Amino acid sequence: SLLRYATADQEKTVRGEVLSSSSRYAFRTAFSLKQFGDLRRGANGNDHEISSNELVQSPTGFDGFDFDTKLITNLTNDQTITLAYQFAKQKEVPRYDKYHYSGYHRWVYNPQKRALSYAIYEKTGGINLFDVLRANISFHSQREGREMKKGEVSSTQKDLDNVNTQGVGVSGVKEIGHHRLVTGGELYRDRVSSKRYFVDAQSGEENSDPRGRYPDGASYQSIGLYLQDEIRINNRLLTKMGFRYSSYSTEFDLTDAYGSVSPFSQTFTAGTGAVGTVLKLSRFLSLNFNVAQAFRAPNLSDMAKLGESKGDVYEVPNSGLKPERMYNTDLGLKVYSPTLRFSATVYRSDITDILISDDATYAGANTVMINDKIFKVKTKRNLGEAVIRGAEFAFDYSLADPLTFRANLTSTIGENTTLNEPVGGIPPLFGLAGIRWSRGRLFFDAFVRFASRQKRLSSDDLDDPRIPAGGTPGWFTINTRGGVTFGQSFILQISLQNVLDRNYREHGSGMNGPGRNIILSLQARQ
Repeated sequence: SLLRYATADQEKTVRGEVLSSSSRYAFRTAFSLKQFGDLRRGANGNDHEISSNELVQSPTGFDGFDFDTKLITNLTNDQTITLAYQFAKQKEVPRYDKYHYSGYHRWVYNPQKRALSYAIYEKTGGINLFDVLRANISFHSQREGREMKKGEVSSTQKDLDNVNTQGVGVSGVKEIGHHRLVTGGELYRDRVSSKRYFVDAQSGEENSDPRGRYPDGASYQSIGLYLQDEIRINNRLLTKMGFRYSSYSTEFDLTDAYGSVSPFSQTFTAGTGAVGTVLKLSRFLSLNFNVAQAFRAPNLSDMAKLGESKGDVYEVPNSGLKPERMYNTDLGLKVYSPTLRFSATVYRSDITDILISDDATYAGANTVMINDKIFKVKTKRNLGEAVIRGAEFAFDYSLADPLTFRANLTSTIGENTTLNEPVGGIPPLFGLAGIRWSRGRLFFDAFVRFASRQKRLSSDDLDDPRIPAGGTPGWFTINTRGGVTFGQSFILQISLQNVLDRNYREHGSGMNGPGRNIILSLQARQ
């Protein structure tokens, strides 16, 4: 169980949990009630990140409810079944950037619901082909609504999208000598319902639109077959080789700007492979190297989305897209000893037919007008080749009992070599550095989170009002946290985040981060 309260957004969270187990079964069920108020940003520094002097970013508050339950039962000594259900609901979730930058009177996600049910069967031993056999089936439902009202006397646009996904998968593991073979397959099928209608502000009359945000009745199916061989050559060298066949297919009715409807279907297939190796150089030191191919088929949103996007952008369909393909290499070093844990990874990804948002026309025009507001028309396109390079470092060192120092750092640079511009949405250099003290039932943390300025922006980034002019400024926050354990079950924790009350923004976010924030939590463990 958990009780939590935070001052920056007046968060109130209550989570309850019940556990029960025996030699034949384990059962857990839990629920959470969450309430968030409007978020107060920091007051000091980087005032140019916002267009007004509001400390409280309103509206940003919403309520939420979560429920989950899981039962694991042993049918026999070698057979297990897992049954699980998850449900999440959020109510009246405002999109703050639409109020702040686009001047909307109302823009909320309502409703937002998600439900997932799944069952897993696992058998160990007693099978000729496999040492372990695993099968699963799942049902996933997502329901998302949007309510948009530009002015107080404007009509309200309501979008309602439902996606129901059925999935099934089978996998097996077989060990033969130095080989550990993993093989299997999976199938997922989405069915989409999408509606759009307008409510007159005066009469309350509802008028349906010919099509919603996505094509109503659309389907999207994915099939994957895979085989992996893990070869332990000796005590120092481990090699993995894998192959995957992927197939994605979609069917929907494509409606053009003039209302004409035509059936559309498309299938994308690919075979991709990967090879990796781990070399243990010493007791505490290992080296790993991987080469892999990747394949991303255009999804339904890429091909058929129709409606508002970020800022003053109106996105229109493009059914003529091709898959993105990627070739990735990475090299890593790991050190693991009783006092030191260190990892470093560098990688390079070469992407062809990269999908980006580009200028377009709709009904012969490059802009559309909705509720007296002009939107720029854009669509997804395959525009050239790109290279993404990056490095990640993590460091954890026990200086002397009871002190531990930790740090991590991530750097990523992307370049669209065809357009000679940065790849959009890439975060700046960011990381964390801190120290932890713990003894017995007490612990204390102090750490700094930071990010450098991100001024490498794509043309699409420049159309995003959530990114300040000239790029997102660099920032840092100082944070502390302490706690104590009572008895065997209760943990009381007090955190002070953003001690200096810095005004900052995560790159690409629609709002600024929390200002000085006191968080109290009490957790009961069973």
